[in-house]
Amino acid sequence: MAQLSVWSRCFWDRMFARLVLIVLFCSVLVFYYWAFIDAEIPLTVTMSAQGVRNLEGRVLECVRAGETVMVYRSYCLSRVTYGRIRQYLLSDDIEVSLPTLSPPVALGCHIHAIPLTIPDYTPAGDYALITFVDYQLNPFKQVQIEFPRLPLTVERRRS
Repeated sequence: MAQLSVWSRCFWDRMFARLVLIVLFCSVLVFYYWAFIDAEIPLTVTMSAQGVRNLEGRVLECVRAGETVMVYRSYCLSRVTYGRIRQYLLSDDIEVSLPTLSPPVALGCHIHAIPLTIPDYTPAGDYALITFVDYQLNPFKQVQIEFPRLPLTVERRRS
């Protein structure tokens, strides 16, 4: 009876060791995939249809503080993923942060209209609209894509 329990214990020790090695091997494979293979950037910026329009679709050269406009950006999305859109108005003197968005986007090449409300407190002047899209590709890798800057003139809000 004593020999059977020793053999049984040895068998289970070996099985446990094999199981630990298999889990470790699979973990290394997943880490390698995330770190080196799964690095495809899901979004490509295309240069057509970049601009700012009002809600009726008319192209705008200047906007008023407090006004909501649509920023048209063209892109090609190669795989289903969720991005976070961060936008800023930048001038020589000031940087105005705009709300962060996470709109759903479709696969393929599209022109996407991003709603943008110019804050009431934005001083009048010439700005560049800076747009970034952040993607978390996997737990280890994040990419940031910058769209071309759009010149934008902000006027004071009418009372």
